[in-house]
Amino acid sequence: MVMLATVTISGCSLFSDNYYVTLQSNPVGAAVICNGDYIGEAPVNLVYSRQQLDTNPIISTGCKAKWVSGATKKFQKTYDTRNYPNGILEVVQHPAKHKGLNKAIAYGNQINYVNNQRRHQAYMEYLEYERTRPRTYKTRCNSNLSGYASNYGYGTRMSGNSNTDCYTTSY
Repeated sequence: MVMLATVTISGCSLFSDNYYVTLQSNPVGAAVICNGDYIGEAPVNLVYSRQQLDTNPIISTGCKAKWVSGATKKFQKTYDTRNYPNGILEVVQHPAKHKGLNKAIAYGNQINYVNNQRRHQAYMEYLEYERTRPRTYKTRCNSNLSGYASNYGYGTRMSGNSNTDCYTTSY
């Protein structure tokens, strides 16, 4: 069963000069082969110029997914980009009856583990950068003029003097 969904792209991406067709496999990690050429491990993005699509809005990919188990599955052959103005995400499922499904799942789990490790390492590097980067500090004060005198162990506020609350922020 081939699943086809539109990609939700937010903000300025809607006005990008490029149009993306994302080819995904489940489990992840299938080799994506288009017209006989290896493109990469799923997920992969096929990028098209919007100007190119203005003249011909039909995309023919000729792509298939090939898992380490040996199973293959074709992606949808053609797409009418007018039906999917924000891009296309297509996911193909590993054939359930193929005897190597467990091998494909194990490989997909390895890929997910490595990707999670990379994200974790990048996050740790970001935290270290934030911890050691030079800071610029700015102090802001809110002044509250009081019209009375009091002494509650915090000093004396007199009429015309200011009780100032200050806080410092870094950026």
